[in-house]
Amino acid sequence: SFYRKTDTKAEWKKLENRLDRAETKTPVLYPDRNVRTLVFRIAAILIIAFLTGFAVRYLIHETGTIRYTADAAVQEYILPDGSTVTLNSDSKLTCSKKFNKDNRSVTLSGEAYFDVSRNENLPFTVHAAGIEVTVLGTAFTVDARHPETGISVVVDRGKVSMADTKHHNEVILTPGKEGLWNAQTRQLAAHQISDPNYLAWKTRHIVFRDVPLNQG
Repeated sequence: SFYRKTDTKAEWKKLENRLDRAETKTPVLYPDRNVRTLVFRIAAILIIAFLTGFAVRYLIHETGTIRYTADAAVQEYILPDGSTVTLNSDSKLTCSKKFNKDNRSVTLSGEAYFDVSRNENLPFTVHAAGIEVTVLGTAFTVDARHPETGISVVVDRGKVSMADTKHHNEVILTPGKEGLWNAQTRQLAAHQISDPNYLAWKTRHIVFRDVPLNQG
């Protein structure tokens, strides 16, 4: 006969054993796609930050130069000596990594406002297209955005020396005074500042004097 009697108890026991083995297996968890994406993004940010920091350290170590820049907006920086520099947009300041050790010399391309910490042993010098501005501790503005036509220095506080190093010309500027260097004649001149808004790019305040209200 093709009919065979089944041992019900034995078959049931086999089924229970298979179920027990299945329950003891460690489940495989697959993280949500959004979680995986977030993890990848965080990892990418950390890698970029590491590489950027490495590049900056490499640049300073290999070239010995520190760069401060302002692209589309005004930027303020604190230099290693505690001095503050506010860079106008499209401006750049560079200095040696030995700044405040052997010297306090910086090179400016563009326009900047300096509030210099006083140090009589290390004068603070700004180089801009052949012009040197030297101070001990003061606040002033250097406009070297168009060196092909000239350079302007306005003193806010203290005393400033402005010199054409090539032609040995020099003027001493005090608060409210502006020094102008003419790139064509190579001449330096000083006069009282007449524009009350020469620092408007930094302060974001505009002063109106003797201007009718319908023109203000």
